[in-house]
Amino acid sequence: MDSEQEKKSRIETLEKKLYTRDAKQWVPRRKVLPHESVETPKAWNDSIEVQPTSDFEQESDVPKHRIPIFKKIFLASLFFFIIAFLFGAYMYFWGGNTVSADNISISVLGPVSVGGGEPLPLDVTIQNRNKSPLQATSLVIEYPDGTKSSKDLSIDMPRERDDIGNLASGDISHFRITPVLFGEEGSTKAIKFSLEYRIQDSNGIFNKDFTYNVGITSTPVTLTIDSLKEINSGQDIEITLTLVSNSPDVISNLLLGASYPFGWSFENADPKPVYQNNLWSLGDVEAGGKRVIKIRGKLEGQDGEERIFKFNAGLPNAKNMKAIDVAFISASDSITIQKPFIGLDLSLDGNTSKDAVMKSGKTVRAEIDWSNNLASQILDGSVIVKLTGDLISKSSVLPEQGFYNSTDNTIKWDKTTNNELQIIDPGAEGKLIFQFSSLPLVQGGVSVKNPEIRIEVSAKGTRNSDTNVPEEVDALATRDVKISTDLNLTSRVVYSIGPFENSGSVPPKAEQKTTYTVIWGVTNSANSVSGAKVSAVLPPYVDWQNLVNPSEEQVTFNPVSREVTWNLGSVKENTGVTGSPRSVAFQVALTPSVSQVGTSPVIINDATLSGTDDWNGDDVGSANRSLNTEIVSDPNYVDGQQTVQQ
Repeated sequence: MDSEQEKKSRIETLEKKLYTRDAKQWVPRRKVLPHESVETPKAWNDSIEVQPTSDFEQESDVPKHRIPIFKKIFLASLFFFIIAFLFGAYMYFWGGNTVSADNISISVLGPVSVGGGEPLPLDVTIQNRNKSPLQATSLVIEYPDGTKSSKDLSIDMPRERDDIGNLASGDISHFRITPVLFGEEGSTKAIKFSLEYRIQDSNGIFNKDFTYNVGITSTPVTLTIDSLKEINSGQDIEITLTLVSNSPDVISNLLLGASYPFGWSFENADPKPVYQNNLWSLGDVEAGGKRVIKIRGKLEGQDGEERIFKFNAGLPNAKNMKAIDVAFISASDSITIQKPFIGLDLSLDGNTSKDAVMKSGKTVRAEIDWSNNLASQILDGSVIVKLTGDLISKSSVLPEQGFYNSTDNTIKWDKTTNNELQIIDPGAEGKLIFQFSSLPLVQGGVSVKNPEIRIEVSAKGTRNSDTNVPEEVDALATRDVKISTDLNLTSRVVYSIGPFENSGSVPPKAEQKTTYTVIWGVTNSANSVSGAKVSAVLPPYVDWQNLVNPSEEQVTFNPVSREVTWNLGSVKENTGVTGSPRSVAFQVALTPSVSQVGTSPVIINDATLSGTDDWNGDDVGSANRSLNTEIVSDPNYVDGQQTVQQ
């Protein structure tokens, strides 16, 4: 019998085997043991030694020894490293035909920044560190847009290729380039180098690329803008641009472009733009040379709005000389629109459009609406209208409650003519009225080309400022009125004269045919006209004879609508003024009915002439009343020959 101490020791040993992590554990498989009757001890000291069967001993599940997973990974890595080392050694000592782009170096030595328009010296080095030679090598250099040759700034350099030939293992090739870069100050330009080469026993072309970045520290020109910073809506302004060359060489074909904001109306510029109203050719600008451009126009908008003008100068596109390809410099200028102290609004015959037109000799009613936009009173207000133009009919100018001075063509309203202007309270408003007309467009036997009248309205007054010091306030409004050309039509009917021989009885007889000649003439004064045409309708008892003179004139007859149409197309200015009118003749036949005996039948109904004034886009033209058998324009006409006989 084991002692109590030995039993306790065996139990502790068993616990260590069960719960210790590094103990080698074994778990027996489940097995049905042979059934034997065993007497259970009744106390710890009554031990029974049980001998395991032979089957249990043979099938004991003590685990076999296994290789840890980390050791397997280590062995696999070691095997891969050995293979890679052997392959690398082979490629280094025996792989002579292998070429890698990583073993080709392109290095560029030069400044990292340069002034625009200045030569950029760059030293380029190419080295072949491969064991094999490079064949048919070429260095291709792609320059940024606007790059020029240092030998001649007029020569573009978009791309350059240098043939190197073969580069043996370890060979080095040197190049030196001196491009001239242009661009805006602070911009970065990229020069791309690409080495093209072939390798032995291959027809493919391989590349090694390298990019060199250069910063532009200054521009070859400076551009300054001088203009008002705050204006009233509709106020005429002038913008002055001053461009100065910083380049030591001549800058050829320099262009200046403008981008205008919404609400801008271009009027003129000095010098004049070469394309539309926003591109100027400044030619060849010498070193230190200066160019000044003045742009005039009108800016309209709402109170507090800010409008930005943008300008840029540079070289033209090689394919389009009207476009800037490389910008040297960009500049912008902002103008704030303020509500005027005194509001002015001018309307002509109720039209407030800035593109005003008027007919020659027609009386125009002008209305000026004024208002005080200040929070304080305006004292001693006055409004002056100045009329400018050679075609002002002084005798037609008639103001209401104002004084017209024909010496300088001005109309003035002040407190002596209008009590409302003596003290103008905040928010007060009023209306001033005058009328005028133009002289005939033909002066001295010649028409005035592109006739125009300018109306300039100015308002002034005084107010107390924040420091209680009186200050003058003013406002200005202008309107250019373009006068439309005089496009006129003359119509007549003849029998004994004209390009055709007429027949039949005069006076006409019932149910018998008599032919007449209709002659149309067109005159035009000041401005050329496009889309001109004359049209009239023949009565049902008058027939078209299909005879037109001159034959090249486009005269047609529609038998359904019975309309005769003369399509003149374009009519030049001074037609019928300094030369002959443009005219056409055609023949018609009258066959009166018995019901028309004793009357003078209409030969052709009302004729209308229409067209478009090329100067102001206005619809122009005139109309003639219908013509009957009373042909007073015929030299052989005798009174009484107009009445139809039985």
